[in-house]
Amino acid sequence: MVTTTEINPTPVLAPYIRCYAYREFDTYGTDVIKPWHASHEVNIPFFFKAVPVKLVDTSTGKILKTGKNCGVVGLSSQYNGEMTFNGYYSFFQIIFKPNGFYKIFAIPSSHITDRIIWGEDIFNTEIKLLLEQLSEAGTIKEMAELVNGWLLHHLNKQRWAYQQDRITATANLIVKKSGIISIDDLAVYANMSKKF
Repeated sequence: MVTTTEINPTPVLAPYIRCYAYREFDTYGTDVIKPWHASHEVNIPFFFKAVPVKLVDTSTGKILKTGKNCGVVGLSSQYNGEMTFNGYYSFFQIIFKPNGFYKIFAIPSSHITDRIIWGEDIFNTEIKLLLEQLSEAGTIKEMAELVNGWLLHHLNKQRWAYQQDRITATANLIVKKSGIISIDDLAVYANMSKKF
């Protein structure tokens, strides 16, 4: 059974971050297979104990990735294979709202869609330092404070980023309404034409 605790980010980051989550589960020595389905959320997991064993392309049987302690899990536009877990897991996740990852880090979604990219390949050694700090934190609140500081540092470097841009606001509205909103209403909300 997976136990999950969620906490909200600081209000300044709320337009970009859905929540932070801390999860724990034990596979008790057996392989647990989890499909990587389509998802509109980018997330960054920090694994403190066991790491995912592998990600397999089920159509070819090829191993696409083996686990590391931190990575960026991009938007998923399709079923991308199966992840295998085996061990005792405890991990902290940053779960972004639509367009949030781009607004904070200025990395286009097209660079991470349908991909898992190791944290150090994007953030160099700073992500290892953050992982160490998170590992030493005693509570999810302390973890959230550490991550708030890290994300705010990156957001402040993006001087052009502001929360009220229409694309971000419209994407957040779609999620808030669970996709139940008309194209006409979205066009009005975004102050855009339905035509290209």
